[in-house]
Amino acid sequence: MHRKQAEADPAEAHAARVAWWAAFVTTAVLALALGFVRTANAATLPASPPLSAPGALIAEPEEAEEEDGEEELEDCEVEVEFYEATGDEPEEEVEGECEAEEEDEAPPPSCRLESTDTAVSADLVHRRLHLAVRYSAFKPTPVAVSYFLRGSKGPLTLPVERKRFAGNGVFRATEALSAAQAKKVAAARSFTVQVRPSGAPGYCHEYFDQDLSVRRGGASSPIWTDSDSSFRHARHA
Repeated sequence: MHRKQAEADPAEAHAARVAWWAAFVTTAVLALALGFVRTANAATLPASPPLSAPGALIAEPEEAEEEDGEEELEDCEVEVEFYEATGDEPEEEVEGECEAEEEDEAPPPSCRLESTDTAVSADLVHRRLHLAVRYSAFKPTPVAVSYFLRGSKGPLTLPVERKRFAGNGVFRATEALSAAQAKKVAAARSFTVQVRPSGAPGYCHEYFDQDLSVRRGGASSPIWTDSDSSFRHARHA
């Protein structure tokens, strides 16, 4: 005699289905939430540079690189590059300028003169202009001296003077002025004097050329010197 198998309770079957669906929905929601969090993190965090790239971990400031790569050259080095590029002066003479820089900017022997100091004075009553150049020479050498003025009445260029400088001394020259030239001298603000030893390299100009912008004396007998001149109390020859 066989017993009849008991039929499943409909209420229990329904509860099982509800529980299964609830677990499924919960799992799906958690998976979606986890994916959203990962996407948000990937969007906000910067991508790490590859470790294999040189310098990827430390970025150097651009300004620091420029400062390291652009050091200022010394004046004598700039002059050397200029003369080497233009070919105006022999290389061995250009090197003499750097030697002069190392020796407190004293002119090298190739400049022929060791030092110069200049002054210009005027005697406007008698319309005379006087030039004086105090010098020290390494060795006797011909020298050309030119000078010109700037002022409210216009510029004026004076004749070039030529003389042989030897040892230590003072070269003097006097120029007679016309009435128009005397007016320009009376209104002069400064004189520029250029002393050019014969055969000296071009870089020697900076040692001997002077701008005389310090004016002293009265209206009829002015004197022009620079601020460091030894001719502070000089008068005309």
